[in-house]
Amino acid sequence: MSDKHTSALIGNFGEHYVASQLAAAGCLVRPVANQADTGIDLYCETSVSSGRSNTPFVHFWVQVKTSTQFERAEHEFLYTLPIDRSAERPVTVKIRCRDLLYWERQPIPVFVACVAVNAWPPTEHPSLQILPMTDVLLGEHSPLDIDDDLNRNDPAASPDAKITLACSLVLPPFDQIALREFLDSVVPQHAAALHVRRGVVENIPIPREAYARASVTVPAHRFVPQILDQLHRTAAQAVLSAFKHGALLNFMSMENGGLIRSVVETFANAEAFQHWDDWLALALWQSAEGRHELAMASFASAARVIRNDWANLERHSRDWIVERKEWQQKLDWLDQVAVTGRVSHWFFTPLSADP
Repeated sequence: MSDKHTSALIGNFGEHYVASQLAAAGCLVRPVANQADTGIDLYCETSVSSGRSNTPFVHFWVQVKTSTQFERAEHEFLYTLPIDRSAERPVTVKIRCRDLLYWERQPIPVFVACVAVNAWPPTEHPSLQILPMTDVLLGEHSPLDIDDDLNRNDPAASPDAKITLACSLVLPPFDQIALREFLDSVVPQHAAALHVRRGVVENIPIPREAYARASVTVPAHRFVPQILDQLHRTAAQAVLSAFKHGALLNFMSMENGGLIRSVVETFANAEAFQHWDDWLALALWQSAEGRHELAMASFASAARVIRNDWANLERHSRDWIVERKEWQQKLDWLDQVAVTGRVSHWFFTPLSADP
């Protein structure tokens, strides 16, 4: 039997071995077609028991690595479940930068499951060693750093290059307690952690509503630009949508309406963080307050930000010829209301001006 055929058999065994253990613990598993080279082998979905039925809960993906020749790390496992497996050491695995960049764009967590078989054919049931890629995507090998290296033409950061990582969690073979702990606790935690990439610290998903909620500890300090973007965009869009639906005055009178206004005004006046929708939201608020001179200046500032970004929009937008007319419409409207500070109609849908 050729080495290539043996390698294919080992890989096939590993994928079915992982899928069978997850399925036995109540996880819905769908194998990925062999033709798709996305670095994913299994589409998975945890489930929650509800009477006699199981309700789908949290999605996650798995890449399976199976070998008889894994190298072992010197350190112990980073995470420990309620099991005793102290004699085993983590295996190390090589991950393609291409796969990291692809996984980083996905909205669900990815786990690498390593199956270290003792021989071929195997004579014992191996454990499952798990590498949660969320830890990698949010850590020192973040695709954000890989992208920076690619932009600097660093040959070590080629999409085909690989980085070596060690598994951080071990699940004994067919151990229902450990598998359920992984599915019910570890997977939801990593699903929540991914949201920090968008500047959001999310609560850990739970199957039923509860008064007490928990959030996962994440390296939020690495994502300050995304946090700021979420703050300004959400506050500005709240004002713009309230105006568009004729509810701005009610929105302004809400208990925390003034806090939203403060956020919008803070970002509008931040020299290093200029976005036209912040100025527009502030102008609409000022106009509704009857402070028309201030509103005129804010409308003019919104137009100024768009004009300053005009070159970037033209350079970065693939559909600039189509979009230019729409953006010109916005500028014409802003120039008009900047003269009076009064808004009597709304004839366009606000767009993000991020180039």
